[in-house]
Amino acid sequence: MTVKWRIGKYLLPLTKVVEDKRILFSFRYNKAIIAEIKSMAGAKWNADHKIWSVTNNARNRFNIAWLEGVNVFSDFDKPIPSVVSLLF
Repeated sequence: MTVKWRIGKYLLPLTKVVEDKRILFSFRYNKAIIAEIKSMAGAKWNADHKIWSVTNNARNRFNIAWLEGVNVFSDFDKPIPSVVSLLF
């Protein structure tokens, strides 16, 4: 699937394929995208296929969602529910 990542003030296109254990990325050479991918867990360059891949885990999915423009912090911005209201 083709997605756009927010890198600085630009939206840069790349292809993302989600597999069972890995998430694969294909894109035109860009140092900023490579730096973002290298900061993720399990980042590897697959020279045979000329693609980057990272481990498919919650941390990486969170980072990818943020780069795609999803407001991942919206749940943290909500007020904390009162314990009393949860009991009754």
